[in-house]
Amino acid sequence: MAILLNCILFFLASLKSLIQRRSVGGSKICAFFIWFFLIFSTLLTVFYGEYFIVSDSILSATTLLAIAQTNLSEGLSYLKDNFLHPRSILLSLAFICVLFSFLLYVYKSHTQAKLTTYSKSNPLLLSLIIVLSLFLLYKTSSNYITEPFYGLKNGLDSYVQFKEQSAKRAALLGDEKCQDSGFPGLYILVLGESQSKRHMGAYGYKRNTTPWLSSLKDSNNLVLFEQVFSNHTHTVPTLTYALTAKSQYDNSVLENSPSILDVAKCAGFSTYWVSNQLKYGAWDTPITVISSSADEQFFINQNLGYSTNSTFFDENLVDELYKIKNIPRKTLVVVHLMGSHSAYADRYPKSFSLWGNSKKIDTYDNSISYTDFVLKNIYDWAAKQPNFMAMIYLSDHADAVDKNLSHDSSQFDWSMTEIPMFIKFSNSYVKEHARLLHALKQNRSKPFTNDMLYDSMLSILGIKSLFYNQANDITRPQYHGDLKKLYTLHGVRSFQDYGK
Repeated sequence: MAILLNCILFFLASLKSLIQRRSVGGSKICAFFIWFFLIFSTLLTVFYGEYFIVSDSILSATTLLAIAQTNLSEGLSYLKDNFLHPRSILLSLAFICVLFSFLLYVYKSHTQAKLTTYSKSNPLLLSLIIVLSLFLLYKTSSNYITEPFYGLKNGLDSYVQFKEQSAKRAALLGDEKCQDSGFPGLYILVLGESQSKRHMGAYGYKRNTTPWLSSLKDSNNLVLFEQVFSNHTHTVPTLTYALTAKSQYDNSVLENSPSILDVAKCAGFSTYWVSNQLKYGAWDTPITVISSSADEQFFINQNLGYSTNSTFFDENLVDELYKIKNIPRKTLVVVHLMGSHSAYADRYPKSFSLWGNSKKIDTYDNSISYTDFVLKNIYDWAAKQPNFMAMIYLSDHADAVDKNLSHDSSQFDWSMTEIPMFIKFSNSYVKEHARLLHALKQNRSKPFTNDMLYDSMLSILGIKSLFYNQANDITRPQYHGDLKKLYTLHGVRSFQDYGK
């Protein structure tokens, strides 16, 4: 209420001053600030109103943080998929017309005014209102208008801290037990993008969008997990938790949490990061820091923060894998796909327009089918390597495409968290670690959030570390996976309410 009162008081004072501007002395500076405030307030109102019209929710810090991590092209893709539809455009135009018509009325009232009576109280009243407005803004700093921007600042500050603490995390691993651990072999972790299991044939979808994965469902070497969820609906916060020792279920500090690459390197693994996503954006994120710690990095998207229109499709990542020669005895390769990132039609070649291109769901399903094709190619490369052990795949989050939504947390829907996850083991790994495979199959239907990936990966890799939470490890026979004790949006939403 205070922030609303502030706006009303300032507006009334501005209106009075505009009408009486000639009698006050015709201060151009005063008029400039008054009109600046009115125009700025109008644009701010349009921005917040447009967002509410489209999302049926109030702008949040996590949304601004996601925007800060993006670029012009990705922003345009988001507008294309979410804002540029008739309802939004018509309502916004109507809203803008009403506001600017009112401003025009105020302007005409001012220019036509013939007031000649001078009042010495006018400047004093305006000054008083400005001081009161600034005071109210200070006292109401935590409100729906300013709070998202404070949250944005805090989020970006935490990213800076994560980067600055890199040396400290390395030092923490200096005397770790992990130095003498780890199962030899080649391990591949593939990170998908915006993929929903609801649109995958392997999970029962009406279209056969995953012919390769579906063909492996009955394989003894494959574990297809049934209830995996994302820990957030935005890529950076999701993968930040998934790839580090930090999870929703502990009190550890992110800045002091080593990544899976940090611990793997401590255990003597050679590490590679192969990506079709941007290496740099407007700000360095924890994902940028984590990827930069790999021994070798291959980024085929060369747009460097200015565009998400990748130079190549995901299948070109396989060409980068073939560049890895003389694979070391212990190796971890992380492959980061562009997957089903919006706009969906940009993520696959024309030959994969399997379901048409007229509807958003069709283009989304095409991208799912293309990802299945890419995963097959990655696996085919891995299986040819003499020391291949396991390929792990999961998506960062899903898109609620059936409800014409993407994955904005302010429009939260449970379907944004429903992601696929599977592990394909080699015959040699199955033979050497039969108990682990048995436990995974026993636990494949138990709920699991992908911020527990780090702990489970340590067991698959055979790495012993002090930075390990056994309660998060789905490879253990004792893993519980109680849906009532799991969360998303970093603790904000409990899966106890899942499906409600």
